[in-house]
Amino acid sequence: MIDQMTVQTAVELLVAGVAGFGLGRLYFMAVRRTAELYGSASDWRLPVVLTAGRVLAAAAGFALAAQFGAGPLLAAFLGFLAARRLAVRGARGEAA
Repeated sequence: MIDQMTVQTAVELLVAGVAGFGLGRLYFMAVRRTAELYGSASDWRLPVVLTAGRVLAAAAGFALAAQFGAGPLLAAFLGFLAARRLAVRGARGEAA
């Protein structure tokens, strides 16, 4: 029989995983944009701000997940890694 605590834990892990995936998608979109800006002849300040912003956002997201325990932190990280996998596949030109 499934009790209330098990359902609550499963929901927390699911939410953390989806949030980690969303954070990862935003993070790796910013990585791509930063690389494009560094590659162009544009000003260096915007890529630096994007780099600092994405690192701080990732740290804040993982710190928030850690407040809920090791399980949600791990789920968030796995979601983040799944987003990384999609970003790498997209950058290589493979079908997603």
